[in-house]
Amino acid sequence: MPPRPARKALNAYHHGDLRDALVQAALQEVELGGPEAINISALAKKLGVSQPAPYKHFADRETLLVAVTAEAFRQFSAMLRASIVKPSKRSKLSRFAQLTLDFGLRRNGVYRLMFASRVMACASSDISCMERTTPRRSASSRS
Repeated sequence: MPPRPARKALNAYHHGDLRDALVQAALQEVELGGPEAINISALAKKLGVSQPAPYKHFADRETLLVAVTAEAFRQFSAMLRASIVKPSKRSKLSRFAQLTLDFGLRRNGVYRLMFASRVMACASSDISCMERTTPRRSASSRS
């Protein structure tokens, strides 16, 4: 009789870095279908985790979109910095404009998330809106 596989402890966390994996997977989905394509249950299934697992990192879809938007801006910023430091006869403003246009055309879903979505409207127009989309820490978890 073959030996039974060892059971994983009930409290063992098996993914590694689920938060980052969710952000990266959501970014891929946004690339294909825009912000509307994000579905936390589908992402959990794609990553092979239980449906409640993403909610340990993101309170809801909006908080995930905020994290995805932040990652998209980090990537865009890195591209801008790389473009600006390269020697060129074109002005920095011209390179900035061309890169922004190229980014918008190549990564339209991400561009829409960054510049034309409710997530950014929420982030820039009303700080209380952001407070509603970020998980609250309990009094016992504050230092």
